[in-house]
Amino acid sequence: MTNAAYEKITQLQYRCRHAEQRVAALESGAEYRKLQLGMKRQRRYYENLLKRKDQEITRLSRLVSSNREMWFQVYEDIQKEYEDRLSKAERVIEKMKQRIREKDDKLSEQKKKISEKTDEVIAERAKLNDEKEKNQKLQAQVDQNFQNSSTPSSQDAFRGKVHNNRQKTDRNEGGQPGHSGHRRKTLAVTEEPVFIDAPDEIKNNPDFYEVSGPNAAVHKQVIGIRFDVKVTDYWAKIYRNKKTGTKYHAPFPEGVQLEVNYDDSVKALIFLLRNHLNVSIDKTCEFLEEMTDGLLRVSHGKVSGINEEFSRKTKTEQDAIFASLAAGKVMYADMTCVRHNGKIKNVVICSDKLNIYYAFRDKKGHEGLKGTPVEYFLNTLVHDHDKTFYHYGSAHQECNVHHTRYLRGAAETEKLLKWHSEMLELLLEMDAEWKKQGRKLSQEQVNGFIQKYDAILDQAQKEYYDNPPSKYYRKGYNLYKEMREYKDSVLLFLSDPYVDFGNNEAERNARKIKRHTVMSGSFRGKTNRSGEDYCACMSVMQTDKRKGEKIYSKTREYFKRTAVIRTRQESEK
Repeated sequence: MTNAAYEKITQLQYRCRHAEQRVAALESGAEYRKLQLGMKRQRRYYENLLKRKDQEITRLSRLVSSNREMWFQVYEDIQKEYEDRLSKAERVIEKMKQRIREKDDKLSEQKKKISEKTDEVIAERAKLNDEKEKNQKLQAQVDQNFQNSSTPSSQDAFRGKVHNNRQKTDRNEGGQPGHSGHRRKTLAVTEEPVFIDAPDEIKNNPDFYEVSGPNAAVHKQVIGIRFDVKVTDYWAKIYRNKKTGTKYHAPFPEGVQLEVNYDDSVKALIFLLRNHLNVSIDKTCEFLEEMTDGLLRVSHGKVSGINEEFSRKTKTEQDAIFASLAAGKVMYADMTCVRHNGKIKNVVICSDKLNIYYAFRDKKGHEGLKGTPVEYFLNTLVHDHDKTFYHYGSAHQECNVHHTRYLRGAAETEKLLKWHSEMLELLLEMDAEWKKQGRKLSQEQVNGFIQKYDAILDQAQKEYYDNPPSKYYRKGYNLYKEMREYKDSVLLFLSDPYVDFGNNEAERNARKIKRHTVMSGSFRGKTNRSGEDYCACMSVMQTDKRKGEKIYSKTREYFKRTAVIRTRQESEK
C-alpha cells in the first residue's frame, strides 16, 4: 500500500470517529443543552444590547427633538432677522428705486432738453453754414468784374484803369530820339494862299535882309472842312394823249422817284453815322441840319429806312460772306442778346477773321442757329461753352480766355483750394509757349502739358472730396467737371495751329452790337426787320473794314446800285 492511500484511509478514520462522537453527544442531549444555554446567553446579551440601543435612541431622539426645536427657534430667529433685514433692504431698494426713477425722470428731461438744444444747435449751425454759403455766393457776385467773369469792363463801375500788357519804362511819352516823326500831311491848296508880310521894324531895319532861294519862306497850312449842299433838279416835259387824255413824261433815273431824293453821298453819311458811329436817329437828323445851316432836314423815316435799302442792295455780298464762312476751315461763333420792343432777342456772330456775319434771331439754341453758317459748317468751330454748338462742326475749341476768368474768380471765392491757381498758371503757360513757338508745339511738349492738365484735375477731385462744394456756389466745381469732360475741346489749340487760344474774335465782333444798343437804343418795329437789316448791314460793312476797304466810298458805291425789290411776303416777315 502506498503512502497516499495510507494517509487517505487515516483521514477517513478520523472523520468517522469525529462523526460518531458528534452523534453520541446529540443523542445524550448534552450538546443540545449546551447550545440552548449558549443561545440564551447570547439572547440576553443581544437584548441588553438592544435595550441600551433603545435607551440611546430615546436619548438621541430627545436630543434631536431638542436640537430641532432649538434649530427651529434659531431658524425662526434667523428667518425673522432675515425678513426684517430683507424688509429694510426692500424699503431701501424701493427708496433707491424711487430715487432712481426720479433721477431717470430728471435725466430723461435733461436728455430731452439736451436733445432739443442739440437740435437747435444743429439747426443753427445748418442755418449758419447756409448763410455762410449764401454769403460766399453773394460775395462772389460782388467781386465779379471783367477780370474774373464774363462781365464786360464797361459795366464795372469801379474798374479803374484797364492796363495793357506793355512793360513800364523810364522813357518819356511821345516820339523818341532816333525815330522819324509822324507829321501831318499837307494837302493840295483849294483856296487863295495868304501871304503874311513882315512888320515895318523888321523890313526897315538894315540889320535884316530878305532871304532868297528854296528856303526863302515858311509854309504852313490850315485844313478845314465844310458841307456843301449840292442840289440837282430833274425836269421832264408832260405830254397828253388827245384821244384818251392820259399823261406821259420821260422816266426819271434810278433813285429819282420822289419829289425830293438823296444821292449816294447823303445816304452813305447817314448810314455810317447810324451804324459805324452809333448815332441815334434824332442826333443824326440834328447833325445834318446843323452842318448844312438848316438846309438839309432829313426825316426820321429816311434815317430809319437806310439799313433796309443798304441790305437790299448788298444781297450779293451777304451771300458771298455766308458761303465763305460755311466752307471755311475754322469758324469763330458766339451769341449775344439785344432788345427789340423791350423783349430779349439774340444775334448770332460768325467770323473767320476776314468775313463777319451777323444773324438776328428770336431765340437761342438750335432754332437760333438755323439758317446761319453754323448750320452748314463741317470743320473746327471755336465758341464759348454753349453745348448747342457741339452739334455742329467736326471739332471744337472752347474759349480759354473765359476759362482763365472763371478760374480767377473761383480762386478768389474758394480760398481753401489750390487747383484754380495752378490751372490758371498752366493755361497761361500753354498760351505763352504756343505763341512763342509760332503756334506749333512738338508732340512731346503737347503730351507734357496734357499730363500736367490731368494731374491738376486729379488734385481738384481730391480737394473737392475733402471740401465739398456748397449748394449756393458751385461754379468752381462745375468748372472742374466741365474741364474734365471737355478736355479735348479745351486743349485743341495745342495741336492745331489754325485755332486760337480763345474766342476773342467773335467776342470783339459782338461788342459792335452791344455798343450800338447802348448808344443808339434798342430795335423797334412790329417785326424783326429792323434787327435783320442792321445785322445784314453790319456783316457787309465789318467785312469790308477787315479787307481794308474805304468804307465811305464803298458804301457810296453800294447805294449807287439798283435796289432789289422786296416781295410783300418778305416785307411782312
